[in-house]
Amino acid sequence: MEQLEITLTREELFDAIWKTPMCHLCKTWNISIYQLSKICEQFDIPRPGPDYWPLLRLNRAMERTPLPPVAPNQTSIIRILPQPVVRSAKLQTRKIQPVTEASKSESPDDIDKSAIPAALPTLLLVAQDFRKAHPLIRTSRELMGKKTPDNYGRVGPCWRRRCVNISVTKQNLKRALLIMDAIFRNLESKGHKAELIEDCYERFETGIKIGAEKVRVKMMERTLRRERELTEKEKAERYIWNRYFYEPTGILNFSIEEYHGPAPKIWTDKKRQRIEDVLGEIVDAIAATGEALRLHRIAEAERQRLEAERARREYELRQLREQELDRRRTLEQQAVCWEKAAQLRAFANACETRLKSQGTTVQDSSTKLWLDWVRQCAEELDPLNGNYLQRAIRSLPEQMIKLGALE
Repeated sequence: MEQLEITLTREELFDAIWKTPMCHLCKTWNISIYQLSKICEQFDIPRPGPDYWPLLRLNRAMERTPLPPVAPNQTSIIRILPQPVVRSAKLQTRKIQPVTEASKSESPDDIDKSAIPAALPTLLLVAQDFRKAHPLIRTSRELMGKKTPDNYGRVGPCWRRRCVNISVTKQNLKRALLIMDAIFRNLESKGHKAELIEDCYERFETGIKIGAEKVRVKMMERTLRRERELTEKEKAERYIWNRYFYEPTGILNFSIEEYHGPAPKIWTDKKRQRIEDVLGEIVDAIAATGEALRLHRIAEAERQRLEAERARREYELRQLREQELDRRRTLEQQAVCWEKAAQLRAFANACETRLKSQGTTVQDSSTKLWLDWVRQCAEELDPLNGNYLQRAIRSLPEQMIKLGALE
């Protein structure tokens, strides 16, 4: 049955979002969270923050973000089209009959093959030689084979040389390279790509490109640190730089060098299970990590967008507050000027009255000149005589601004 379209106003949707969590509204209206979020962004409807509902359950008084006025070119009617409900078909299970003596005598053609369970996925096979190896594996084999082991007894990535991130003893170099080769070839058969990532220190890390994301991987052989026997002269010294030596164990570790992604991220050789036995799990984990990095990148971009939007709004509010404060300071100054102008006029009239009472001729040139000067100063000081009133009316925004709302 086709669901009817839902019609709401901006005020009704705003009130519903602040009264009911969005996940419950999406279930009621049969839409996704993404669709409802896009509708709120399109119609500029603020949403509660992540701490709104937990604090509300604790009976804390929470204030709503006010609904901004509708834009001039925007409608206030919102139409929500529910998504069609897709019902999954029920799986038909079959019971596997136990093997009896009568069934053993049946021919292979008489056996119900639908009752046989599907075979387990095949394990990834590791090649025995480098004849069909990946180009990066061939280059790394040539470079690492010529390198001298370090203090840990391992050969690792060559500085400023394009080789994979493997740090093992020379006895396990072939095995580690073939394991990495099997992972590379399987991932590239699924459309991914193995490549080297250069860091700021001109060193190379091994990366698997999953779409637009790069998943860094690494393989290392464990070593045991042991303390050598010191001489009497060395025991008397405070610091000995070569006190320890490292013994290789032959145990390999394969790790995904990314923070985001599903667990586990490290696979180790065990007594009953080697890394070669879990290559399928490693490949799936690398692909899942790439998807997790993609989602994290999208979420981080959305977070940065919201942060930039919040900073922009804060900047606009600061600008509005400064403009309002400037208007109020100008208003107070003009009011003071108007009072001074009124005082000067009253003072000029009082002076003229006193001069008349003393018998002084006001029409005298010097007396009249002084009174005219006082009245002229009052006229120049009075803001109502200039264009202040018209400019003040034009500068006032259509919506009255309260300083308390801009805090």
